Order: sequence, then structure tokens, then C-alpha cells
Amino acid sequence: ICRKIKATKCNVLLVQKSIIKESICSLALQILAEMQIMVIKDIERDDLEFIVNSLNCVPIADIESMKHENFAFADCVEERLYGQEKIIIFKGVKNVSCKTATVVIRSSNTLLLKEAERSFYDALCVIRSIIRRRYLVAGGGSSGIEINFNLRQFFKSITGGDC
Repeated sequence: ICRKIKATKCNVLLVQKSIIKESICSLALQILAEMQIMVIKDIERDDLEFIVNSLNCVPIADIESMKHENFAFADCVEERLYGQEKIIIFKGVKNVSCKTATVVIRSSNTLLLKEAERSFYDALCVIRSIIRRRYLVAGGGSSGIEINFNLRQFFKSITGGDC
């Protein structure tokens, strides 16, 4: 199987996590590493759908359907270690219909992390709303301040017993 994978000129292999058994044995991992094929294993099912859409590739269930046209192409794939987490970075992905970016949010404790995630999500929602509707009502009391400012200007222009 490893020779068939090498024959397709695949150099990065993404393997979905299996709950039934080990999806790829340690000997195969060693052979693939010697063949200069990077193996990213134990990808969650939910994450796999996101990856497939981001890379514009086709999931492959068996070795016979491993064809060049089902592959994704990237200039660089690298694995980085942030703290105790491994992150895989795909740079220069070719033939994609939409661009995908990942933001890594880190914090010293879970409370700050959850707050940072909520703040980031709120910021993304604001950007989405601006793109959809092309108008913005500022928050933080700014609309009340603007109304107060305009009312003061109006009252300064009124003379006599009307004010």
C-alpha cells in the first residue's frame, strides 16, 4: 500500500480518526516517513469536512481511488508546535474557490480564553453584518452621545421663550 501511495506522488496524507481500530499501523508510518510522505493522522470527522472544503480535494476511502485529480496542491505544508498543541499549516493552496484562514487564540487560563473567543466571534459577526447590509450603528453609547450633541446644537439656535 505504501508503494501505491508513493506512486501517486502524494507527499502529505491526511488520515481520519477511527473509533474501531488503529487506522494506520506504526510500521506503515515508519515506511511512509522513509519515503518522505508526511502523515497527519487522527483527524476528527467534523474537521475533515472543513479541511476538504478548504483544500478543494476529495476524500479517498480506498487506495484504488487515489488519483491525481482528487488531490489538493499546496506550496508548503508544515507542522508547528505551539505549547503542547501541534498545528498543521498549509501555505499556497492551489485551485481553491474560497480563501480560508485560521486564527489561533491562546490564553493563560480558560476564563480568559473563553472571553477572547466570544470577543473574536462578536467582531466577526460585526464584520459579516457590515458586509451584508453596508451600514453600521455604533455601540457603546455613541448614538446617545450623538443625539445629545445634536439636541444641544438645536437648543442653542432657539431664542426667546421657546426654549
